[in-house]
Amino acid sequence: MKIFIDFDDTLFDSNKFKRYFENIFIEEGISRGNLRKSYDQVKEKGVYSLENHLRLLRLNFGINEKIIKEKLKVLFSDLSNCVYSDSWKILGRFPKKDLIILSFGQHSFQRKKIIGSKVTPKVFRVIITQKRKIETIHEFMKKCGYSREKIVLIDNRAEFLEKIEKADHKVLTIQMVRNNSEKIAKHADYRVKNFGEVIKILKKEEKKSSGK
Repeated sequence: MKIFIDFDDTLFDSNKFKRYFENIFIEEGISRGNLRKSYDQVKEKGVYSLENHLRLLRLNFGINEKIIKEKLKVLFSDLSNCVYSDSWKILGRFPKKDLIILSFGQHSFQRKKIIGSKVTPKVFRVIITQKRKIETIHEFMKKCGYSREKIVLIDNRAEFLEKIEKADHKVLTIQMVRNNSEKIAKHADYRVKNFGEVIKILKKEEKKSSGK
C-alpha cells in the first residue's frame, strides 16, 4: 500500500504558517490588506511564487527585500511547530517506504515549507507538482514499478479528490476536514478530522488486503 499525503492543511497548519509569514512583512511596514491584495495578484497568474511576490512588493511599496529574505530564511529553517500534532502519528505508524508527500504548488516555495517542517526524514519521497494529482501518482507508480500496490490519497481539497475519483475509482480517497469551511468531496471514500481516524481506516484496509 502506497500512501500519498497532501501537505498544506492536511499535514501542515497553513493558517498558522500564514500568520508567521505575514507578520514578517507587517513588521517591515506592509499592511495586511496590501499584503493579501498583492498575494492575490501574484496568484492570479498561476500558482503562488514568493519571488514574484517580493518583486511586486518592492516595485509597489519599496520594501527592503534583503531584510525580509533574511527573516524568511529564519522562519523556513524550522516550521515543525506548524505540523499538526496528529500528523506525526501516521508518519511513525507506517513504513517510510510507503509514505509519499504529494503537494500541489510552485516547487521552490513548497519545498522550503516542506523541508522546514522537518517531516521529510519520515517519508520515502516528496513530490511537488502543478499537474493533475492522479496523473502524477500514476507516473510515480509506473516509474517505481508499483503497479500492483494499493493506492491511498489523503487530501483536504475536494476538487482534487473528485477528479481522482472520476479518473481512477481504484484509488482509496480520504478527505481530511480540519475545519468547517472545507468544501466536502461528495465521492471521497472517507472523511476524517485527524490522522488518528486515518490510521484506523488504513488498518481495516490492510486486513482486507491480507484476507484476515
